[in-house]
Amino acid sequence: MNSPSVALWDYKTDTTQGMAAKPDAYLEIRPGKEHLAESYWEQRGRFLLPQRLFLPTTRVLSVRLDLPGLGSAWVPCRIATAQDAAENWEKALCAYLNSSMGILAVLGDRSNKKPTYPNFSLDDLRKLPVPDFAALGAAAVAQLAAAYDDYAAAVLLPLPQLNECPARIGLDAATIAALGLDGETVATLRRELSSEPVSNRPAAPRAGRIAFPAYNATSRALCTCGKAWTSCSTAGVAGSSNPNTIIAEPPR
Repeated sequence: MNSPSVALWDYKTDTTQGMAAKPDAYLEIRPGKEHLAESYWEQRGRFLLPQRLFLPTTRVLSVRLDLPGLGSAWVPCRIATAQDAAENWEKALCAYLNSSMGILAVLGDRSNKKPTYPNFSLDDLRKLPVPDFAALGAAAVAQLAAAYDDYAAAVLLPLPQLNECPARIGLDAATIAALGLDGETVATLRRELSSEPVSNRPAAPRAGRIAFPAYNATSRALCTCGKAWTSCSTAGVAGSSNPNTIIAEPPR
């Protein structure tokens, strides 16, 4: 590894409170695992998605690092687009996924036995519905990327305080403008997400498919607004494999 072996190892909401995250660990290679560690290290990225969440305290649903890194509670992803456009696409996607519409995309249709503690496989993350920036055009990407720059360092309030968070409201405004969504519908979505019981208090495990049924119809309606939508996999977001079995957990 020729560059610092950094990682965002944990999701600690007392330290990771905004979209611009900082690494919280340096990784050490296990003896005899150098070759495998190098192959995982090649999958590092600046843009990361969560593998697990505790919804009552969740603040961010995607982050960017200053340096490419790996994760344990986070999955590094790389955007498959021209190198000179990749940074703006990452910023735009990060802003979108932290807006009310993005939160709905992450939480609104998943299979999990513990709705308050969702876990996301790589397949789950690859299937996330996200805007197709190639079809939407440079202007929409620029609007969302500018929103990321405006709010990257802002503290995002936990999901139960979604409707009281100035930064979240700003991200929603940028998403509405970039994607041509109805402002009142998005404002209603934000209010409903903030009062969702699963986000406000721990829930007992339930068997079967857990979702946000009240929101799914809204999601489908918003996605028929004439804008282009795709999934993370077809948008070229490639999640890395989990490196935990290869790279040692950093010393505490």
